[in-house]
Amino acid sequence: LKTWYLDEKLLATPSLALAVAKQEILRMIQVSHRMAEEILSPFIEKKPEVIDKVEERESEINFLRDKINAYLVQISRRDLSAGMVEEAYGMMYTVNEIEQIGDIISSTLGEKARWWCHSDFTFSAAGKEEIQHFHLQTLKLLYNSYGMFREFSREKAVKMKSKYEEFRDLYIDFEKQHYQRLRQEVEE
Repeated sequence: LKTWYLDEKLLATPSLALAVAKQEILRMIQVSHRMAEEILSPFIEKKPEVIDKVEERESEINFLRDKINAYLVQISRRDLSAGMVEEAYGMMYTVNEIEQIGDIISSTLGEKARWWCHSDFTFSAAGKEEIQHFHLQTLKLLYNSYGMFREFSREKAVKMKSKYEEFRDLYIDFEKQHYQRLRQEVEE
């Protein structure tokens, strides 16, 4: 495991150091996206070997979290403008959010995926379609977050927040439909 962009020599120029930290964070986001893309196949195709890849990516995310945060702390110890300090702290917050996404995918979904792969359960056609649709919406939300971080604007952030609320409503609708199928004694 190694960083691609962080360079100790750039710490003398905080604006450049922040720029390379941002590039490393974008890389971290991409790793979390790959995890999110991959985690569906154990559920749909019962491929448990994919879970090991997801766990490896989680290790990479944890490594990047530690390295990026340490680098950002070094930057913040320099003589910075208030705006640069705020930017560094915003990046630290983002790094921790990405790491939590990785934890959810690897730990929470990974555990469920392992169990699912070794179970005799299957999804109904409607259930499988809903999971795939929800997964696609999750990926869209993650891809939009990448673009928003890369080219931050308050307008995009507000739009992203409303998309998240729509996404949460979709989750609730799918959960209700799942329980309706259970009430109708659908076996899958």
